[in-house]
Amino acid sequence: MVYHTKRFILNFRSVIEIAPLQIYSSALVFSPIMSGTRSQFWYQTPCWIRRMHVVDADWNASLLSLEGHSHIICGDPTTGASKGTLEGHSDFVWAVAFSLNGQLLASASIDNTVKLWDPSTGGLQATVESHSDRVCSIAFSPDSKLNASASTNSTIGLCDPSTGAPEVAFSPNGQLLASGLSDKTGTLKSHSDSVLRVTFSRDGHLHASASHNNTVKLWHRSSGGLHGTLKGDSDSVWEVTFSPDGQLLASASSDETVSLWNPTTVASQGTLGRHSSWVWTVEFPPDGKLLASGSRDNKVRLWDPTTGRLQGILKGHSNSVLRVAFSLGGQFLASASSNKAVKLWDISMKGTIQQFHNNILITKLSFSCDGSFLETNVGVLNLKCPAGNKSLSQSNFSRSLYVKNHWVMWRSKNIMWIPPDYRSLEWWICLAVHNNILAMGLVSGRVTIIEFNLDTIHLGESF
Repeated sequence: MVYHTKRFILNFRSVIEIAPLQIYSSALVFSPIMSGTRSQFWYQTPCWIRRMHVVDADWNASLLSLEGHSHIICGDPTTGASKGTLEGHSDFVWAVAFSLNGQLLASASIDNTVKLWDPSTGGLQATVESHSDRVCSIAFSPDSKLNASASTNSTIGLCDPSTGAPEVAFSPNGQLLASGLSDKTGTLKSHSDSVLRVTFSRDGHLHASASHNNTVKLWHRSSGGLHGTLKGDSDSVWEVTFSPDGQLLASASSDETVSLWNPTTVASQGTLGRHSSWVWTVEFPPDGKLLASGSRDNKVRLWDPTTGRLQGILKGHSNSVLRVAFSLGGQFLASASSNKAVKLWDISMKGTIQQFHNNILITKLSFSCDGSFLETNVGVLNLKCPAGNKSLSQSNFSRSLYVKNHWVMWRSKNIMWIPPDYRSLEWWICLAVHNNILAMGLVSGRVTIIEFNLDTIHLGESF
């Protein structure tokens, strides 16, 4: 018991010193199953932690984690046996994503596989092994009936997430998108370099893939194969997006340009004026009357996609702009940068009206339907009351779960500290939040799931 107590103190001393009650909501929870301290005091863990799929069998080789700008771990951490830990990947997990119905969690790894999990039980549902190289991007179709994955082996994998079997793809409107494969592997093979992004058209007729080989490829459900290849970018294509009416497709490239295409005829519609560095992201508003592009030059540019004319430049970020998103009405734009900052802009004023400073990179960004908060990979960001919109009440926002500074947060309070062994890489955050469930992809190849019962947290409760 003395050994277990010593290990308990050494492993969690940094958080106990600043937040002593984290002994119950973090230290006990993340202690290994064989810890005597955990066994003896488990009954004192908070009831708002509904389920954990994270716990190692025994203490690993780490004796002490030194928190600050970085942490030091002595020795190699062991994975060990686990109780509900999502084990299976043999290398670190690059991306995780929930299906829109919340019934499945997909994880992509540099071990060349995609794994599908049941987040309610932690059980492995299927392993997709159609790639021969690392998998860098995954996405579910809006009806959750298709999982698409992009790999550095120049392919796009398509599977039925209920079985993991290669399938023809289901488009957003529920119609079939034929894979066009003669070898029935569930893989679209055509790019000659890494596939960086996959996306669906909004009417469900087309599926686009962007690659390091400077091209965008369109796959058509009715033709059963490749619809066309968009050639014109002179460097890697990082992002592609369809206009709401499906008449245009925009691509963002390292050649510092945004290109426009007619996805039906596969004809170029021209190249918009240049950024002064790589373009990472492009997005249309719901009415399709503008196009926003974010760049490594730290700026967001607004374009008229019909005339190609520049409509304005949003300046204020001090690092690359990685994501942009329009509000439903198109009056506001949110942008996320590589220094983990998020800005909210009034498009007519071309000015910032709110900003957020995070300690986790924002890799997913969108507005809620009522425009009162931003949905991100780390949870929601509450917005001040925009003109003409009703802001989200504090009581509603407080029910949202998010992650900041290595803490799980609720009601703007730190409720659970995340130990170093259960965090993602500092330079790449692999994290997803769906309602009251948090999923994290770890360097060890594991996927951690924590489910909370937020309704049982009492007002005024200390953490």
